[in-house]
Amino acid sequence: QKVKEWVGASGEARLRQFLAAERFAQRMGWEATEARSLPALDALPAGGVLLLPNRRQAFTQERFAELVSWAERGGHLIVEAEFLGVPDPLLERLGVQRAEAQPLKTIAVEIRASGRKLNVSMPSAMRLVVAAPDVRLRAGEQLVSFGRGRGVVTVASSLGFARNRAIGAEDHAELLWNLMLLAPTPELVVYWSPGKLSFWDFLKDNAAPALLAGGLVLALWLW
Repeated sequence: QKVKEWVGASGEARLRQFLAAERFAQRMGWEATEARSLPALDALPAGGVLLLPNRRQAFTQERFAELVSWAERGGHLIVEAEFLGVPDPLLERLGVQRAEAQPLKTIAVEIRASGRKLNVSMPSAMRLVVAAPDVRLRAGEQLVSFGRGRGVVTVASSLGFARNRAIGAEDHAELLWNLMLLAPTPELVVYWSPGKLSFWDFLKDNAAPALLAGGLVLALWLW
């Protein structure tokens, strides 16, 4: 009898939350790259897609203005909202407000171009208030894509559906694919800023059994 056991991510997938999304884009014939620093955002592909997670506290107002301008020239900016209680200057610039909401287990998303209905999980206690008239795609009050100049902006209360652990569940990959198709250029850029290296985190992730054994030996010796 076969039994499935969740063992968590390993290797690159543990550090790169959207690695599966990048590999998915490449299998679909797209070019997928990562922007690992703020200067790397200066060379975004015209008409491409930028996946921008939350925790953008290092961004300046000038950088936000440049990203919005890039979208208005034809790019597709996919933004994850900051957590409630955390300032989000980018959403304010886009005219999107955040509010509390009851988490929904599953949301039905209708794709107007194909008529398909997708089931996606959006377990976020946040809803988005958007007054944009040119809505291209919507998932309840948790995700909305709307026209901005010659381009498109998508704001999501959470990009959990596109992260490694969830992209293979329900219709999450198909939702991401339909979002990508809103851009004219088949290029995906994922912004990923690596955290600072920590010797303790390295030991904890790679030598936990040895640390535990050493601690027990030391405790026994002291006793």
